Amino acid sequence: MYPKRKADFSEVPEDKRLRADLADLFLSNQVAATRAGGLFKNAMASHATNVEDLAAVGEKSKQGIRNRGLTRRLLKGHHWPKTYLLSGLNPDTQEEQTVQIPLWLPHEMLSVLVEKVSSSKGIFDFHQLDSVDMHRMHSCCSALGATPETVCAIGLWGDGAPYNSDRTKSIEVLSLNILSSSHKDLRIPICVIPKHWMIKQTTWSAVLSVVQWSLTYLAAGIFPGARHDGSPWHKGESKRAAQAGKPCPKAVLVQVRGDWSFHKSALHLPAWSLGCLFFLRRLLSFKEPPFKHIG
Repeated sequence: MYPKRKADFSEVPEDKRLRADLADLFLSNQVAATRAGGLFKNAMASHATNVEDLAAVGEKSKQGIRNRGLTRRLLKGHHWPKTYLLSGLNPDTQEEQTVQIPLWLPHEMLSVLVEKVSSSKGIFDFHQLDSVDMHRMHSCCSALGATPETVCAIGLWGDGAPYNSDRTKSIEVLSLNILSSSHKDLRIPICVIPKHWMIKQTTWSAVLSVVQWSLTYLAAGIFPGARHDGSPWHKGESKRAAQAGKPCPKAVLVQVRGDWSFHKSALHLPAWSLGCLFFLRRLLSFKEPPFKHIG
């Protein structure tokens, strides 16, 4: 993910820039809902436009309710796809308990990004790929019978990060990046799970099975006609039902990266104590240096 960005509202119409700037302060967690509400009210008192609806949100409500109301109002009509819910396991009570895990589906994310990327080549800028990734992409396209110029290259990244002040709790994050784009270093989180919710290998297997299903339809270039388990779309998924069978951008997965914990838990690679020996044996098995042609 990118470092902290500078707010840029140059593409926002001038009469809506104050609204966008104040909304960014709230949604990026720089100011609380009460403070944001006060700023919107002061802006309206100063005869600013496009802030009236936000100044009135949850004025007499408690902090948590106002926070939720303001978030919903600001995100209403956003272009991001709806999250996909899958069943997971919560061992927080030392018992297996089914919970729902929100996930952004890669094929839906690509459909949005292909319209939003502002560069001339969009997500099909193949000059961004190194020789190894280009070789992998051509191999995938050959197997699919697809024209490489119409397929974008994507990568997945899995790692963990602490999320509380004393760093005793962490989240596991699965991110997507578009390698064939000028923004290839931008990692978009598609699934975030508190680590204490996870059951070893089981939770990652459930998440990655859905990601695999989504990537299969990305490679085919069409929207799926049912959920990942073959069941009909749920209530509230009418848009997905309407998109079934329609074309979507084509993409192939050419990179899977992450920290050692992710590779061990999700990809079932050896633990750290055995990992060095595992890779040493792999290196010794090559007849020539495996990194000779990289670069």
